[in-house]
Amino acid sequence: MKRMINKFLSLALSALLLAALPLGTALAEDAAQAIDLDGIDGQLVIDSAGAYRLSGTLEGSVFVDPGAGDVTLILDGATIESADTAGITAVSSDSLTIVLAEGTENTVSDGGSDDTYDAAIYSAVALTFDGDGTLTVNGNNQEGISTDGADMTFNGGVYTVTSRDDGINAGGDGGIITFNGGAFTINASGDGIDSNASAVFNGGSIYVIGSAAGGDAGIDTDEGYAIYGGSVIAIGTDMIEAPSADTTQATLALTLDEAVAEGSAVALVDANGDTVAEFAALQSFRTLIVSSTALTEGSYRLLVDGEAVAIDGSDSVELNGTVTSVGSAGPGDMNPGGMEFPEGMEPPEGMEHPEGMEPPEGMEHPDGMEPPEGMEFPGGQPGERPAMPDGQPSEPPADEVPEAAVDAD
Repeated sequence: MKRMINKFLSLALSALLLAALPLGTALAEDAAQAIDLDGIDGQLVIDSAGAYRLSGTLEGSVFVDPGAGDVTLILDGATIESADTAGITAVSSDSLTIVLAEGTENTVSDGGSDDTYDAAIYSAVALTFDGDGTLTVNGNNQEGISTDGADMTFNGGVYTVTSRDDGINAGGDGGIITFNGGAFTINASGDGIDSNASAVFNGGSIYVIGSAAGGDAGIDTDEGYAIYGGSVIAIGTDMIEAPSADTTQATLALTLDEAVAEGSAVALVDANGDTVAEFAALQSFRTLIVSSTALTEGSYRLLVDGEAVAIDGSDSVELNGTVTSVGSAGPGDMNPGGMEFPEGMEPPEGMEHPEGMEPPEGMEHPDGMEPPEGMEFPGGQPGERPAMPDGQPSEPPADEVPEAAVDAD
């Protein structure tokens, strides 16, 4: 009797422990259904929730559509190459977790010109990456990894992402992209990391490159991003978005006076000459964000092939506070809100025009503002209406005076 009671208690305790383990642990991996991709022609459809271990090579795609429930795909030496759509697509599960089995190398590639499933890995549901293996992502169509209105989280793994457009993208209505761990090299022909909502960096090692063609950034979000940990190197050409005020890790956001050529060896060094961050320029760049636990307040130089380069006319920068921005990319540079003022629109009350910028023709300077050296106010003195062409009244009729435009943003 005593033996039966002990056995019952042991089984009950085991059941409680099993129930407490989250999906994606070693237990879930061991219980996964094994699928040999070598034996599949075309598309593999996952129509039931659960865990699946994929190995081998598939010349086709994996389509996750169980209707409900959670799905885990364990990539265990898997190569998935699609010629006409996404390599992995999830459309209807509650969530998709992709686990990179330890010690394995995996590849997912897309192809064709599918405008709906437009990434090598595309998900319309919450997407999580985990594990200690490696994953190469080839976004031959548009994005590398993309969600549509869903959050995306990286907990571990080693990633190499190349793409014709954005590298990692949370599109649609936006989703939060969260980095908790992992090592990333993201080489994009659009934005490196792009969210229509926001991004959070808690850990991991991220090297992300935005397009050298211009109009894209290493990191681009609609609602801002914050860095709390890990190491981040993000480069771009003519756009830069500094992290938000919520950031707690020291960060430099730099716009160089001249572009750095592709292939250059780049190092950020402190006042003692010690290297804080270094990388090879996979594309030419002019904007650079560096965030690291090794950064502290003080002086830094950026060395390109061993020579210091100029930033805002100086060969060194001072890190003061948590986030320090130095330099300007000129007309294409982003203001602190991440947007430029459309032509003819005044900045919000209390915000001045950038140095040397005149207000649109026909609009007056604020009281006391002088024009840049060598330039004159139209029509004479500040506040004086310019002379009108012959035959035109100097003052419009009272009932035709338009209301002043107001920028509510």
